[in-house]
Amino acid sequence: MKTLYFNKQAVPTRDTHQLWGNWFEPGPQTHAEACTDGSTFRHKSRSGAAYAYLSDGYENEELYLEGKFWKISSKNNYAAEMAALNKCIRSIPVTVPMTIHTDSESCIGAIQKALEGIRHGTLMKNAARPYLVATVRAINKRKQYGADTFIEHVNSHTGNRDKASIGNEAADRAAKWAALDDEETDGEDIPLITENEMDYLVCARHDEWGNDKDEIRPIHGHIRRGVSKALQDRRYREWADIQHRPREGELARENQGKIKEIINEVWKKPTTEKIQALLLVLNQADLSWPRKPCEKCMTGELDTVAHMIDCPSNADIINDLMEKMQ
Repeated sequence: MKTLYFNKQAVPTRDTHQLWGNWFEPGPQTHAEACTDGSTFRHKSRSGAAYAYLSDGYENEELYLEGKFWKISSKNNYAAEMAALNKCIRSIPVTVPMTIHTDSESCIGAIQKALEGIRHGTLMKNAARPYLVATVRAINKRKQYGADTFIEHVNSHTGNRDKASIGNEAADRAAKWAALDDEETDGEDIPLITENEMDYLVCARHDEWGNDKDEIRPIHGHIRRGVSKALQDRRYREWADIQHRPREGELARENQGKIKEIINEVWKKPTTEKIQALLLVLNQADLSWPRKPCEKCMTGELDTVAHMIDCPSNADIINDLMEKMQ
């Protein structure tokens, strides 16, 4: 436990997922203030969450504001934002009013909607469900002790020097430190997730390409979307299997992110011709296997789809197309 001062009023703080401090009697002017943020990196397996207090003297210590940063148990930036809000609320005694600044408007909207009343059926569609439920429960419990909890939006990365912007930058840095930390510890938020889930839990086998672990994971967000993603991941892995599809799955193995972007772009306005072309190109159905060197340019490069674009013999065709597109 550490005591901080807000407007010269002493407030104890604690790093915990539990509600506490019903014994603490705040002064009439006592009001805590903090900022929260979450961070996710593509090459890291878990997201980082953080909160930073805007206690007295923050402007002199803005690089390392008092607070906390940690990894959550999943890779999901929205969940990290919600986890940071929940833990920040619980770090202050339930009797102390507080204001939290976050750059996540979606989190604010979800919390406001949930505070109006959570219907059991709608929980199946909520993203970051355990963190959302825990946050709402904490806010309602604090209200029972006469402490209001205000969650306000702050624009991120503005470079402004107001109080909320300085706190947001500090929380952002801390969340990035957490996400980039190479130490892989067990998720400290797992007990909280278990306590605030629904009475039943839907799990799906995640068989993602590029991940050698065949894992069964709980779906803590929108259940239908979670099941759909798990099935998509399974189909993609079958497509990219080098043993069964050495040629057809080559492009799928090379760059999963870009391949999915192309597929999604085509499906925005699909036509029979577009889908046929997509199947032909992505599966390389028109090329011999194994690959032969390109016979047009004589550079020794293999005759791949990528080489077709860069091949010097096709330069005039590509340039003509580029001029027509401009």
